[in-house]
Amino acid sequence: MSGDLVGAMERDGFVVLHGTFPVELVDAVAAAYGRMLDERRDPGMVVGPGRVQLPVVLRPPFTDEALVCKLLPLLGMLLGDDLLIASYGSVVAWPGAGVQHLHRDHGPLFPMPLGGELPCHAVTLVVPLVDLDASTGTTALFPGTHRVGSPEGVEPEMAWARRGDCFLMDYRIFHAGTPNVGAWPRPLLYIVYSRPWFVDALNYHEMPPLIVGPEGLAGVGPKARWVLRRC
Repeated sequence: MSGDLVGAMERDGFVVLHGTFPVELVDAVAAAYGRMLDERRDPGMVVGPGRVQLPVVLRPPFTDEALVCKLLPLLGMLLGDDLLIASYGSVVAWPGAGVQHLHRDHGPLFPMPLGGELPCHAVTLVVPLVDLDASTGTTALFPGTHRVGSPEGVEPEMAWARRGDCFLMDYRIFHAGTPNVGAWPRPLLYIVYSRPWFVDALNYHEMPPLIVGPEGLAGVGPKARWVLRRC
């Protein structure tokens, strides 16, 4: 099964995984996220019409090993056993959010076609904190575009998912958030896992990739501490 998922990641640049996490865990994380939003004093970094990128402070339940370590066996097959968490944050599409611009989070490390032939250097785990449906919207993913320089002519696939589901994206794939026509926000957690030598020098000029609270990594399990060692 893991081999099939690795093959799908190498071919399409993404995979949707159903029933990965207990719904109770996702709901606990969503409740903590809601409290975090209530405590914030700044509006976040705008990343499209009606949507913002917000940091997440690394403390339980966001650092629960059942969340950050659950997919390490699969991620290790993609990135090597010495992978680490390079960044951790969230994106919220508020009610009324429009279509996000088509983009990739990071381009290939070398010019094409070599850059598209190389294995991935980073993978984003996206964990929806609400059910994603026609009302809330989701993320449109353009399969195979991690291997090519343009999404032209590629039909997108929608990452429909419920609480407890998730999806993985090669850091090079083209994607875009779809509109949120519902009455509730659409918060997505993202955790970027990477090879240990990779540092994202493009995306974190306005906010740090990882944030640790004053208590440090208190209450974080040993496996999660290891994968968060860049902190």
